[in-house]
Amino acid sequence: RPYQTAFWGRQALAATTPDQLKNSFGEAIKLGGFPLSEVYRVVTDALVNNSRARTKEWDEVTTLTEKELEKFLVKEPLDPRFFIRLGKLYNDHAFVKAQLLSDAERVLLRAKELAPNRPDSYYEIGVTYLQAGQNDRALKVFEEALNLNPRNSRGRWSLGLAHVIVGHNAEGAAIMEEAIKQGYAWTSQADVNNLVQTYNLLKRFDKIVGVCIAVIHRTNDN
Repeated sequence: RPYQTAFWGRQALAATTPDQLKNSFGEAIKLGGFPLSEVYRVVTDALVNNSRARTKEWDEVTTLTEKELEKFLVKEPLDPRFFIRLGKLYNDHAFVKAQLLSDAERVLLRAKELAPNRPDSYYEIGVTYLQAGQNDRALKVFEEALNLNPRNSRGRWSLGLAHVIVGHNAEGAAIMEEAIKQGYAWTSQADVNNLVQTYNLLKRFDKIVGVCIAVIHRTNDN
C-alpha cells in the first residue's frame, strides 16, 4: 500500500491538468498511509511553484488540497512546515478568492507560534499582509524575518518590494539590488516586472535596459 500511495504521489507531481492532479491526489488520499504527508507536499508545491493556485482553472483542486491539509493538521498539529505550506497555498489562492487571506494569516501565525525562529513563516505572513493592503504590518514582519536571517535574499527582496509599494521607491530599489547581490535569482516574470516598474518610477531607464539584457542572456543560456 505505501508503494501505491507513493505511485499516485509521483503521478500528481507529473500532472499537467487540474483533472490529472485531482485524480492522482484523490487516489493517494483513498490509500492513505505513511507517504501521504509527502504527497501533500508534492501537490502543494505543484500548485504554488507554477502559480496554478492563482488561476480559476485550478480552483477546484486547490480547494480540495486546502481542505485535506486542514484535516492533516488536525492530526499533526505540531509540524510548522505544513502550516507554512498551507499558508503559502492560501496566499496564492487568494488571488482568486481574496477572503482566503484570513485563513492564510491564521495558519501562518500558528506556524510562527510553533517555530518562532523560522524566518519563512514571517516571510509568508508578510506576503499575506501585502496582499491585504496592510503595508506597514508587512514591512515590520519582513524586517523581523531579516533580523532572524540576514542572509535570506528572498526576504530582503520582499522587504524592498514592500518599500516600493508604500512609496519608498529609492530605498526599495536599493534593498532589491542588495538581495540580487546576495543571490536572489529574480527568475519569475513577476520579479522582472516588479524590478522594471521600480526603475521606471525612479526614471532609471539605464537600469531597465540592464534588466532586459540580463533576461535575454538568461533566456539564451537556457
